[in-house]
Amino acid sequence: MNAPTESRSQHQSAIAGKTPKKKWIEPVTALLMALATVGTAWSSYQSAAFTRRSNRLMNEFNSLERRANLLNIQGMQAASIHAAMFMQLLAAQQAGNEKLADFYAQRFPPDVRKAYDAWLAQKPFENPNADPHPFVPNLYEVRGTREAAEANAQAASKVTEARQNGNIS
Repeated sequence: MNAPTESRSQHQSAIAGKTPKKKWIEPVTALLMALATVGTAWSSYQSAAFTRRSNRLMNEFNSLERRANLLNIQGMQAASIHAAMFMQLLAAQQAGNEKLADFYAQRFPPDVRKAYDAWLAQKPFENPNADPHPFVPNLYEVRGTREAAEANAQAASKVTEARQNGNIS
């Protein structure tokens, strides 16, 4: 039994003598694995950071879009009231009730009064080329229109930036 054991150990010694010991393989492998782990962790961290930024930007987009919609709704409500007042003023004038017509005209908000005066300056009852009513864009601007347009532009910018950040993550 000693002979097979001796031949085995002689064989192993011969193999060990023929190939150089590669002691550097294990530390290099461990280092590469550590670098891969750190790289994966860093990538995950960066992905989460871009996702958080994308989510924050989408929240800002939603807020701006809601604000723009609210401004548009409020503006349209005000324009509806202004148009109704104008219709009542015209109806009172047609009925010959100048006191009621003056009542409505005095209660026009400044922006409507300005548009109404500019419309009257066109002599709409005599001039066929006059604007059909004081609520045309060159005479009257719906309240909140500019602010809503600005909010929509900011919202569009936020959603574009959010998408870019989402694509990075």
